[in-house]
Amino acid sequence: MKSIMKKICIWAFALTVIVSVLGLPVKLFAAGGLSVSASAGSVYVGDSVTFTVSASNSAGNVNISGAVNDSIWLDNSSQSYTVKATSAGTIGINVSGVLASYDTGLDQNVSGSSYVTVMNRPTSSGGNQNNTNQNVVKDEPKEEVKKNTDSALASLSVSQGKLSPNFASGTTSYKVTLPSTASSIKISASARDAKASVSGTGTRELEPGNNKLSVVCSAEDGSSTTYTINVYVDEKPLTYMTYNGVKFGVSAHNGKGGKLSKAFDETKIKVDGIEIPAWKNKALNITLVYLQSEGTEGYYIYDETKQEVVSVYEPMAVLGQNFVRIDVPENLQKREGMNFTKVKVDGKEFTGWTFDDKNLENYALIYVMNDAGKYVYYQYEKTQNTLQLYSGSAPLSQEAFVKYKEDMEKKLDNSQMWNVIFGIAAGIFAVGMIASIVVASKRKSTSLKYERVNMPARKMSKASNIEADSLMNKFKDEE
Repeated sequence: MKSIMKKICIWAFALTVIVSVLGLPVKLFAAGGLSVSASAGSVYVGDSVTFTVSASNSAGNVNISGAVNDSIWLDNSSQSYTVKATSAGTIGINVSGVLASYDTGLDQNVSGSSYVTVMNRPTSSGGNQNNTNQNVVKDEPKEEVKKNTDSALASLSVSQGKLSPNFASGTTSYKVTLPSTASSIKISASARDAKASVSGTGTRELEPGNNKLSVVCSAEDGSSTTYTINVYVDEKPLTYMTYNGVKFGVSAHNGKGGKLSKAFDETKIKVDGIEIPAWKNKALNITLVYLQSEGTEGYYIYDETKQEVVSVYEPMAVLGQNFVRIDVPENLQKREGMNFTKVKVDGKEFTGWTFDDKNLENYALIYVMNDAGKYVYYQYEKTQNTLQLYSGSAPLSQEAFVKYKEDMEKKLDNSQMWNVIFGIAAGIFAVGMIASIVVASKRKSTSLKYERVNMPARKMSKASNIEADSLMNKFKDEE
């Protein structure tokens, strides 16, 4: 009994594995957001299988060959094809193309494939047999299908310049020379065999100097041939500009400067009679050029009126604030009580100021351009790693506040003491003045005396006698 149960378990497990292999869909993923899948890993002759081509988080055009021949546009979407298996062997599709990532906005060459095994349908044997031999499926020998090994290109071309040497299927290395104004090139190619796939075509970005670009042709059997195109872009600057004593070359590219906001429009301006690329923001009245020097390159603000470079221009986000790092003009570099130097804010370096006061050693000041194109000061506090608009007054630390309070209290105590002293002195002075006035008035009243003086008698008129008597009476009254 145990032996029978053991055999039943073994057959049940084997049957489960077979059903899983035949019934579960198989999905193969390719790079760059492209996926190619089949509804089953294997089918019988006469059955149908569905292939699905999908683009996730990306968009672009892809070419399909093999059991299906089509060219479709996918935009974060998928396309399915149902194919009937007509003979034993393998059936599948090859997919290649160019997809642009939603995250980076960059084009990427992608490719992928999916194959399904096609088997002859099994037949059942008749007769009465015991349970252990019933429903046994006997597979017929598989017919060996020979896959195509041709991995050569039938054509290869570029949108500008000329391939050197001229294209030939057996030649796998080429050169193209382009002027310094070239920033991209489009590559077109096709496979010699219809079942082969091609990757590496489409528009490719270029940098000054040599650019090694590859196109791969993959045969049906999985073998491949790589064709290499060495595109050389002239590195010589269009002209030269000098800023802060450094000679910069004016580049036709904006390679490492990053992408500007949509507020800037690409245009052309003339410098020394030479037309160069520039980027303008009419709302902010800013013109940018792209300059390169040894180890340095990026956007710079160009004053078309003065015809000179006035500052670096580097957009960035720091501690939740969006602004542009610029150079501090020479007339603003000197600030009273501050030291003009390099300042690090959240790991990024700026030209700015630190305070001479040691109590303010955790504070610094930077000068930047905000989103509105205005030049503003930001105050940075190191211990809290905070950034805020600068009000124009010096920050006050806790230590400085305590010292300031103590100084004010001392000044207040001294002021009160001197007020008391001045009050006492004023009182003494007032008392002295009053005493002096009283003494002086007494002296005046005791010293004023009138004496009668005997004059030699002489005959006076009646009127004179009356006047004399009147004066004498007055003196008596005053005494």
